[in-house]
Amino acid sequence: MIWKRLGLIALLLALPLVVFVGETGRTVVNGEVVGEYQVNYAGTLLAVIAFVLALGAALRRTVSVREDAPPTPGWARGLAAALALAAAAQVLIQAGFIAA
Repeated sequence: MIWKRLGLIALLLALPLVVFVGETGRTVVNGEVVGEYQVNYAGTLLAVIAFVLALGAALRRTVSVREDAPPTPGWARGLAAALALAAAAQVLIQAGFIAA
């Protein structure tokens, strides 16, 4: 179960690299480019969803709703935390706050 969740999070983080639904713009003054921007709305949305899923997986004791289920292994929670950090960075990149 944890592999499916971590795989889904990784897929959501990889999709904005190939899917662009947003806008780009360029400001030209006297023939010179003085400003450019690019915002990927779909990428931002997918990264936010991945962040919520990864943070939930990192903070959750177990991926099962049963009370007698074994706890999630530490490596899986650590990987989910790393994916949450990657998703937070992806949100900033796709929203145009950080140039990639």
